[in-house]
Amino acid sequence: MRLLLEQKQTMKMTNELRQAIELLQFSTAELFDFVQEKIDENPFIDAVESPIQHSSYDGVTKLSTYDVIAQTATVEHDLYSYLIEQLSYYTLTKTERRIVEYIIFCLDEDGYLNVNQTDIICELQITMTQFQHAKRIVQQLEPIGVGATSASECLLIQAKYYEPDDVLLHQMIECHLENIAYRQLENIVYALNISESKV
Repeated sequence: MRLLLEQKQTMKMTNELRQAIELLQFSTAELFDFVQEKIDENPFIDAVESPIQHSSYDGVTKLSTYDVIAQTATVEHDLYSYLIEQLSYYTLTKTERRIVEYIIFCLDEDGYLNVNQTDIICELQITMTQFQHAKRIVQQLEPIGVGATSASECLLIQAKYYEPDDVLLHQMIECHLENIAYRQLENIVYALNISESKV
């Protein structure tokens, strides 16, 4: 069982990108008029000319288009950076963030927390309650299942996220993964009193 984080380039349609696409359709004269209009509308905007990025042709200034597309195409980083970036969406105290970040950097390359929780608690001098709270925050991050201590816990986190109302699924993951692995379905039928087709 591995948690995989794909590295890929994604394009985000930001307001800046949308505006850049609109600007690309302007003629040189229209672009000059658009920029001049924005300067007139906003007294805080100053026109700064770069000798490299503009030239004059028949009295009309050519403006180079800023490459917003390259700016907004993002590359997802490694697992640790990706998880740390997601913390910006959470309101955490300094102590909470310190614990959460420590747990994140204790994860192995597959996203599992294989460090003994007692060692983390002793190292950070925190309570079990603080540790459990921080661990739950880590397990809310994507990819779903990160921060688990075992394959069964990883699957259970995923099941509760994607199928929150399927109690039977949760129960099978918690108590019967070994039976599933060895296709001993009759043991689950007997234990849960359900049909084999349901299993």
